[in-house]
Amino acid sequence: MKEIFVVQVEAAPDGVQQSPDEFGGAYINVYTTELNIRNAIDIAEREVVDAGWRTERVVSAALNTADDFSDEDSGLQYYEQALLDGVVVVVHAFPPQHTESDAFH
Repeated sequence: MKEIFVVQVEAAPDGVQQSPDEFGGAYINVYTTELNIRNAIDIAEREVVDAGWRTERVVSAALNTADDFSDEDSGLQYYEQALLDGVVVVVHAFPPQHTESDAFH
């Protein structure tokens, strides 16, 4: 069974492509066929920058096979797409913590 690395990065908007007014940050999963952990992390960090984010920290990096995604349809789809394309980037963005309409006490 083929292995891929899944690297999860916590990221902040770069202020150019992604606005901090629109997004508070994101957890970005990078699926890559690169099997060297250092190279996989380097690829993930480049992909994060290319997508308009700034890496805050690498949350995790783990080797995975299709069996690791058996209960998770979307994860399996990303795994299969990474085998075809070499890299898949999935951004889970969240809103800013406070908006102008928030009341502070």
